[in-house]
Amino acid sequence: MKPTALVVLIVFSLICLSDSLDDAFAKFKGRYDSKSEADAIIAASDAVKEMDEAIEEIEKNDSLLMEYVLAKDYCLMKCKENNLRKSEYSALMKKIAVTYGNSKSPFLDYALAILYGRIAESSNIIDAVKSNVANNVKKHAENVIKENPSIDGFGAYLILGRLHAMTPKVIYFTGWKSLNESEKMLKIYIEKNPQSITGKLYLAETYGMMKMYGEMDSLINEIAKSKPEKTRFYEDKAIIDSLEELSQ
Repeated sequence: MKPTALVVLIVFSLICLSDSLDDAFAKFKGRYDSKSEADAIIAASDAVKEMDEAIEEIEKNDSLLMEYVLAKDYCLMKCKENNLRKSEYSALMKKIAVTYGNSKSPFLDYALAILYGRIAESSNIIDAVKSNVANNVKKHAENVIKENPSIDGFGAYLILGRLHAMTPKVIYFTGWKSLNESEKMLKIYIEKNPQSITGKLYLAETYGMMKMYGEMDSLINEIAKSKPEKTRFYEDKAIIDSLEELSQ
């Protein structure tokens, strides 16, 4: 094959791969256009399989790699049992940590904050504290806020807001836990995402822990009257429906 023809073939292959990747990420983002949550999960799983086939290309772009982690996270949370999720999250975190060591990218900080958080959720409290998981979530989420706070719709504020509320306070390990800091972070997140039902629910739960029951009830009532966001339709609907059931 002539050199010129080889170059053309390589360029053509790269264009096709790029188009395929674009299609995979578009399919994942469009999952909520499905008629049911089950269909949305199938669409997401198919999209992630396509991403897996192009993982070497995805790993060249930190932003894409973060989006891949978010897509994998969605599928693992929806489809896997807790013990299976933990092992897959751990393997994915090790892979991301290697790339992060070379780039220190805020996109990968965000991915690692998500992954450490999921591992904490899959572990018992003592193991999570001993493994320094909460401190790692905090470190990476704070790095995002310092470097590029707008990542994933200012999601690092949501992570830190929840972390400060839910982490057990253990001397020498997590003495930084603060409900006031939780309130502050979640308020910033809601300011940036005024329609976020998840953000409002987390803030309501923080207010409950602070015994600020008036503020908690006000937010709960606001959520109950809300409509699900298109980009989190089924998750938001589940929250709204559960609040309606509690009020009956």
